[in-house]
Amino acid sequence: MNIRSTIAVAAALAILGTAPALAASKPSDTLALAAKKKKPVVRTRRRAPQGQIACDWNGCHRIPPNCRIYGTQLDWNGDPTGMDAVYCR
Repeated sequence: MNIRSTIAVAAALAILGTAPALAASKPSDTLALAAKKKKPVVRTRRRAPQGQIACDWNGCHRIPPNCRIYGTQLDWNGDPTGMDAVYCR
């Protein structure tokens, strides 16, 4: 390569803006670096469905998922006692 071809290549690179020695940082480059990062997605846990609450002689408490309330308990005379009758599978 002679000096004319070197100057011609340097001029062509300068015109195109790809000459590493002549290229200056553009304001758009700094803006791209300062851009906000995407926030991470926070996933919440799903809560288990609330079970039923049954009241018996010991008080009211949550019953297991495989148990059901099928009515109120009756005393010997057939009168309701106000307590829940619970059966489990």
